[in-house]
Amino acid sequence: MINEIVGYTTVNEEIPLFPIDGNPYLVKKKEIWVRDVSVTEDGVEVRIATAEDVMLDGVTVGGKGYSFPLKTTVRQDYEELEDGRIVKVRTLLFSGDRLPEYMGIKGMHHMKPVGEVIEIPVK
Repeated sequence: MINEIVGYTTVNEEIPLFPIDGNPYLVKKKEIWVRDVSVTEDGVEVRIATAEDVMLDGVTVGGKGYSFPLKTTVRQDYEELEDGRIVKVRTLLFSGDRLPEYMGIKGMHHMKPVGEVIEIPVK
């Protein structure tokens, strides 16, 4: 039986980066926590947490009249939530020099439930 496969979901959504209150945003049934947003000498850093299997695609940050592309992901750790779930915490680094208002997400790779049985005849 195949329980899960890696799948892709088109998102095309923007989530606000402020206020940061510890509550997750629900994006296509997946939780995304915004932990911190800052401007450093390297660019705009957005620290987020997601389920272990979630990998975001086509991520940008921006505001009225501007948008900054994702340069790279730095630092990745795992953290246990109070309810026992494990989340992946990482810092996304964007080109840019000012605090953005939102994070845009084009899509995400994640595990999709399948629950199908594949029969293979044995000769």
